[in-house]
Amino acid sequence: RPLRPHLDALTQKYIEKHHKEDYKQFLQKLDKEVDVLKRAYGEGSDDKKRYENYKENKIEELHKRMGNAFLQEMKVYDKERQRINKMLDREPRDRKNFQQNVSMQYALRKMEGAFKSEYESWKNQRYYERLQREIQQQNERGYER
Repeated sequence: RPLRPHLDALTQKYIEKHHKEDYKQFLQKLDKEVDVLKRAYGEGSDDKKRYENYKENKIEELHKRMGNAFLQEMKVYDKERQRINKMLDREPRDRKNFQQNVSMQYALRKMEGAFKSEYESWKNQRYYERLQREIQQQNERGYER
C-alpha cells in the first residue's frame, strides 16, 4: 500500500511518455461506456451507484495492473542484479582463494624442497659416515694383519 502512490505516478509517467494517444482513446471509450450505462440504468440515486465510479474503477484497475507489472519487472531485475553481484563478489574471493592456494602450494613446495634437500644431505652424511667407518675398519684390519 505505501508504494501505491509511487507506482501510480510511475504508471502515469510511463503512459504519458509511451502511450499518450492510446490512453486518450481509452478515456474516450470509458466515457462512452459510462454514457451507455447511464442510459441503461437511468440517473436515479440508486441506479447511479451502478456506473458512478465505473470510469475511476477502470482507471484504477489499469494502474493496479501496470503497478503489478512494474513490481514483477523490478523483482526480475533485482534477482538478476543479485545473481550478478553474487558472481562478482564470488569472483574476487575465488581469485583471492586461488592466489592464497597458489601461495600455499609454493610455500609447501619450497618446504618440501628444503626437507628433501635436508633429507638428501642427511642421507649423504649417513652414507659418508658409514663409508668412513668401513674404511677405518678396513684400515684397522689391515694394520692387524
